[in-house]
Amino acid sequence: MQLLEMLNDGGDPEALGDPTLLPRTYQLASQRIIARDFGDEFAREVVSLPTGDWSGPLYSPFGAHLVKLDARIEARFPELTEIRDAALDAAECP
Repeated sequence: MQLLEMLNDGGDPEALGDPTLLPRTYQLASQRIIARDFGDEFAREVVSLPTGDWSGPLYSPFGAHLVKLDARIEARFPELTEIRDAALDAAECP
């Protein structure tokens, strides 16, 4: 695919592809947010992609997409010490 090669060779993603009303980039987006905007199947595919290179095409109800994951942060439950103050504040609210 020509676009995929251009992107992996350093092409400017802002200059390629079709215009859309959805954001062109997402910062720290969860699988749930991706599913909300592009559908469950698309979100499942995105979370399985490798980081660092452009991948695709992946398909959503909006068409074909080329996707690049810059980083992956695994979900985790925070330690109580990390959220203690927020939990106590929430418990005090009526």
